[in-house]
Amino acid sequence: MGPHVGPSRAGYEADPDKRRDLRQEIHLQLWKSFAAFDGRCSLKTWTLRVAHNTAASYVIRERRVNAKLVSFEEIERSLESVEQLRDIDRDRALRDVQQVILKLKPLDRQIIISYLEGWMPLISPTSRV
Repeated sequence: MGPHVGPSRAGYEADPDKRRDLRQEIHLQLWKSFAAFDGRCSLKTWTLRVAHNTAASYVIRERRVNAKLVSFEEIERSLESVEQLRDIDRDRALRDVQQVILKLKPLDRQIIISYLEGWMPLISPTSRV
């Protein structure tokens, strides 16, 4: 698995052991679906898509069993002040952001991760497309 797929896993699973399991599941799905790769997109794009879909399915399964999902608005209300993050060191801020992302509903999480990885501009949930 290339360097582009690995960092994404952290956005889907906080627990290191479960993250390793997710990596194995992504590898398995890539291997199982490689015969269906038809070259309509780059191998990198296809790999990211398979990894993303596998991770998204994993999160949906895990969330049904575990935690309550929340919306952007609920997260926004729960944060005291984004300004406080400026006073926290970079590693702590990244951990805090990761924890917030992990609380989002799958679609919201996918949008944020895509934005953070530079794949798309952020569109406000209240904006009209």
